[in-house]
Amino acid sequence: MRGYLVKFSVHDRGSLPLAFILRRCVLRCFLLSLMVLGISGVAQAQGRYGENDLDAQESAADHTPVNPLHALAAPSEATGLPGRGEMPIPTLAEENASNVGNAAARRAFAADAFSEPTRQPVPTLSPESPPQAAPADRLRIKPSHVAREIYTRPQSGELTGVSLSLAEAVRGAGSRRSQTERAHSYWELSAAVADYYLALREVDELTQTERFIQDPGSAAWRSAVAGQTTRLAAAEQAVEAAQFKMQRLMGSRAPSNLPVPADRPHAGRYDTRFDEIFASNPSAAARQLHELLPLTYDALRNQAQAVETAESRFASLLEQRAVPAGAQDAVDAHALLAMRRREFIATLRSYNLQIADYAELAAPGNVDANRLVAMFINTSSRGASGWSTPEIAQTEADDAVTPASAEAEVASANSDAPSTYRNGQTQRVRRPLIDALMGREHSILVRPLRRLRNGR
Repeated sequence: MRGYLVKFSVHDRGSLPLAFILRRCVLRCFLLSLMVLGISGVAQAQGRYGENDLDAQESAADHTPVNPLHALAAPSEATGLPGRGEMPIPTLAEENASNVGNAAARRAFAADAFSEPTRQPVPTLSPESPPQAAPADRLRIKPSHVAREIYTRPQSGELTGVSLSLAEAVRGAGSRRSQTERAHSYWELSAAVADYYLALREVDELTQTERFIQDPGSAAWRSAVAGQTTRLAAAEQAVEAAQFKMQRLMGSRAPSNLPVPADRPHAGRYDTRFDEIFASNPSAAARQLHELLPLTYDALRNQAQAVETAESRFASLLEQRAVPAGAQDAVDAHALLAMRRREFIATLRSYNLQIADYAELAAPGNVDANRLVAMFINTSSRGASGWSTPEIAQTEADDAVTPASAEAEVASANSDAPSTYRNGQTQRVRRPLIDALMGREHSILVRPLRRLRNGR
């Protein structure tokens, strides 16, 4: 280039105009600058993917932009797409397509370079495919089932005495308060008898377990057997004390022999109907019991499940196994079962005492014995079992009991008993239950009867 310019200037200096020479020089300088810029651009493009720029690329990838405008220009980590103003980085598919010359592959890459990323399908719940339910432990056992098992007379060691129903216990009381006191004494006697029957059963359980453990002669096992014998003796004394108390409260109507309860306590829900009964005469004590009864029933349900769990754990020790269970493990499992059973009995007793107190507030006047029993427990005309008698037979279901002061069926022929209905209602004596109800569990309330009669 330099030689060419010198040659041009030597031979053509005098013959060419000055303006033409200047234009030629400017044009050659412009072409020279374009060549220099082109060479530097190629070098920069070649160094873009070189090893010298790896640190710069890593720092840019790790940088989190703060300015929203920088965020628009930064590559998206979620989609892998280049940011605004940034060229896409070739992938292996692009390089292969370029080297092989596959035009279709290059067109596909060019079309997909800035397209929306393919999203993975998200699991959705449709009405046709409901969610798979998590496996539950087991169905919750009903308190009435546990009560029926606990309040069952054992084959041996049965108490001697006269069977006494709840209706017989409250009949002949001199006042409404006396009826409640007799009901309290009846449920306390019932709990004491249940505890005694459990003590008998638990002695038998320890005897049966002895052949399934490793060291039945250990100190822990001997102590457990001795403790159970002491518990049985104490439970028998508690039953006798409760029997004398019940006999004393009944006065002249008490049986000559010690009474033995025939009805089991209520183990189902209790419908207080507080808003209906106490609409015109609010009672703070009744409201407190109205709120307490559902909580006590929830505790009863939880304790029923705890009894079932403890029984399953103890039963697993009686299974045939290669290595028998240790004496301490068997003692602990049986002690837990005994504790769960006593907790259930105590809560069930408190629950029925609360029902008796609420029934007195709901019907403060003198109430016929059979009608009062209908306010305490569910009753049935047939199918007596367990501690029940044909006169007032305890049901096996968890049907809710409703206080009979608002709407009830009177099952007694004593028409001289004073009315305790509110709002001027009168007592009604009904005929025996319809034939369709024979042998079925039911309550002697009007509402269930109406519903069943309408469905005949």
